[in-house]
Amino acid sequence: PGASAPTQHYQGWFDWCYKSPQGVVGKWEVFVPINSQSGFLDRYVRDYLGKPTLSVIIVTPTNFNGCWYGQMYDYLLGGWTMPMSSCKRPTSYSPGGLGGERGWTAWESWYVSGNPNCPLLPDIRALNIQFANPNTGAFQPVTDTPSDVSATGSVSYCWINNGYGPYTLVFPGGSLGLPPNSWQAVTSVAPPPLTVTITGQGAVRSLGTCLWTATVSNGAPPYVFSWYVSNNSVNNNSPNPNELIYHNAGSSFTIGVQVSNAATATGYGSKNVTISASAPICLY
Repeated sequence: PGASAPTQHYQGWFDWCYKSPQGVVGKWEVFVPINSQSGFLDRYVRDYLGKPTLSVIIVTPTNFNGCWYGQMYDYLLGGWTMPMSSCKRPTSYSPGGLGGERGWTAWESWYVSGNPNCPLLPDIRALNIQFANPNTGAFQPVTDTPSDVSATGSVSYCWINNGYGPYTLVFPGGSLGLPPNSWQAVTSVAPPPLTVTITGQGAVRSLGTCLWTATVSNGAPPYVFSWYVSNNSVNNNSPNPNELIYHNAGSSFTIGVQVSNAATATGYGSKNVTISASAPICLY
């Protein structure tokens, strides 16, 4: 698969240190199918703190010989196994891909990162995250929170820190009852509703043509607007989708607008409009 391909139902290792001669950053090294037929669940998955969990290590020798190893704990064997090994790296850590500031991705779900539809999924978590100190060989806990610990980037439709939603990432996870140095991706919640307000005259003259504007908050564009007058769908008659230009038929009416965005969040706003001979003349 290419750099942007989904892992689907696989455990994968993506090498961000790799940079091809053509300048392509990142490369999938290996996939391990996650299903009962492959024996993956029996071998690598056990319940831990109430959820199915697997243990993963990505490591290189202290004397760095150009090789990286991806390991998972095999409960049937009672020890670590090595589904992934990659010995194609240069003899230094940099520059690598993206200036060398990234390493390996051991799991991802590109579908919920790059897809505007945000399905409700069981929460995903990473527990007891530690780094091996190359000077001592000992594992040490995470002591700081990276600035990019939560999902960022224009393709991350489903992450609320990107202005969309509904997903959030909690780090550290102590507030959720998780061990230290843990995070949890909260993916089991529906997107919050959009807040929609319609501005414009609440009283207009009979047979007048006037303009109303919808303002949206609690979400992020792009938005899709569907306009209604007294529950009947109408063309907004404006080059701006958040505006309605409407010529009334001489009786009171209600304007409504349904709004949605890429995160599948929705909202509805309405405004009652009466007919009055003393109403201001619409400037439109």
